[in-house]
Amino acid sequence: MASLAQAAVLVHSAATVASPVVIRGVPPTAPLAAIVGGYGALGFQASHLARAVEVGRAMLRPRAPSKVFVIRDGAFVEVPPEDAAGDEEQRLVRPLLFVGMAANLLGTGCRDALRYLLREGVAARPAPEAERERLLQLWPAPTLEARDAAAAAAPPAHASFVGAVVVSGGGIEHDLRQACAALQGELDGAGGYRVGRYSSEDAAGWSPGGAGRFGNVRYDRHPPLFDALMERLVERLLCRQEARRTAYLQQQQQQQQQAPQRVDYTECPWATSPSEVWLLAGVWLRGLLAEVLVQVAALAPADAAARARQAAETTAVYWAAVQGVPLFSPSFADGDIMAYLLPHATPGLQLDLVRDIHALNKMAMRSRSTAMLICGGGSVKHHLCNANLMRNGADLSIFINNGMEFDGSDGGAKPEEALSWGKVRVDGDYVKVQSEVSLVLPLLVAEVFVPAVRARGAAAPPPGS
Repeated sequence: MASLAQAAVLVHSAATVASPVVIRGVPPTAPLAAIVGGYGALGFQASHLARAVEVGRAMLRPRAPSKVFVIRDGAFVEVPPEDAAGDEEQRLVRPLLFVGMAANLLGTGCRDALRYLLREGVAARPAPEAERERLLQLWPAPTLEARDAAAAAAPPAHASFVGAVVVSGGGIEHDLRQACAALQGELDGAGGYRVGRYSSEDAAGWSPGGAGRFGNVRYDRHPPLFDALMERLVERLLCRQEARRTAYLQQQQQQQQQAPQRVDYTECPWATSPSEVWLLAGVWLRGLLAEVLVQVAALAPADAAARARQAAETTAVYWAAVQGVPLFSPSFADGDIMAYLLPHATPGLQLDLVRDIHALNKMAMRSRSTAMLICGGGSVKHHLCNANLMRNGADLSIFINNGMEFDGSDGGAKPEEALSWGKVRVDGDYVKVQSEVSLVLPLLVAEVFVPAVRARGAAAPPPGS
C-alpha cells in the first residue's frame, strides 16, 4: 500500500510548454517602467496584461492581409488574395482597430484614454478622395459637408488609431456631461464628476433627480450647461430632419407630376442613425457650447467661443467627428439623450438603427485585417465580435473585463468561445485580461500607443516593433 501511494504522489513533472517563462518578481525599488515591463514574468493577470501589450503592439504594425477561405466541393479551402479579390496585388496592411467601450467607463478617466486613441495615430492621412469614399459608406453627403468644415478648422496630422467605436447607451452623454461639468467648475466651482465611496449608507438622503452615482463615481445628473446643451442639440436635429423631410417630399411631388408612379411610404430617407447623431454632435459641439455659455453663464461671445473650443477638445465625440471615426451605439435608446428626445415625440426624431449595424458589419467585411480592443462586455462586445464574425474573425483581439464564464454570459466568455464562433480567427492572436478596466486601460495605452506617437517620424521604431 505504501509503495502504491508513493508511486501516485511522487511522480515526475512533465513539460507542457516548450519555452516556459520563469516566474520572476521585480524589485520594488525599480523604476515604474521596469515594474510594468516585468509583468510578463509575474504570473496571474499581470502576465495577461503583458501579453495584451504584445498584442497591442502588433495592432500597430503592418501585416499580411487575413487569409481568405472559400468553399470548394463542400470544404473550406485557403486561396491567395488574387483568387478571392481579383488581381489586386497583396501588400502589407494596418489592421483596422475596433474599440468597444461600456458606457460607465466614459464617466471615469478612461474617457481620456479613448479621446487619446481617437485624436492620435501614426498612419498618414489618406488622400481626400479615398477619405470621402470611406465616409460616404457611413453617412450621407450633406452630413459630410458639415463634418468637412469642422475638420478643416483643426485638421489632424495623422489618421486616428481607431477605425470605429462601439459604445453602449449613455456613454457619449457622460463624455459631454464631463465637458460641461468642467466648464461649470471653471465658472462657479460647482459640478464635476467626483470619486466617492462604494457605501450606500447615505443613499436615503438622495433625491431621484439630483446627484447620480455608479460605483464610487458621483456626478450631477442635470447640470444647467449639460441640460441646455442637450436641448439645443435635439432642437438642431429636429430642425435638420424637418428640412430634409420637406425637401424629399417636394422632390417626390415633382417626380409624380412628371411621371406618376407608386409612392413607397415605407421609405424614410430623412431618418438619422445613432452614429450620425453623434457625428453631428461632435461637428456642432463648439458652436453649441458657445451658445450655451452665452445663454446660461452670460459670457461675452468671444470668451464663450474660446472656452467652448477648449472644452470641445477635451471630448471623445469631438475628435471622433474630426477624424471621421463612427461612434456606433446599438443601445442608443438606453442613453440619457432619450430624456431630451421624448418630450419632442411629435413628430419625433426618426432613428435608423439598422443602418448602423449594416455599416459596422460592412466595415469589418471590407477590411483586409482587423483588430479588437473591447473594454467591458454586453452590447459592445457582442456587436463588435458579431461584425468580425462576418469576415471569419478578427486577427488581433484584446478583451478587458472582469466577467466570468460560469454563467454563460457574453461578457464573461473567454476568447476561446469567440474562437469557436469564428469571431476570433484560428490563426489570430488574442488575450483576455480579467480585470476592472480602469486598472488596465491607462497602462495599456501608455505602454503601446503613447510610445508609437512619440516615435512617429523618428528613425527609431516604437518598442516591440
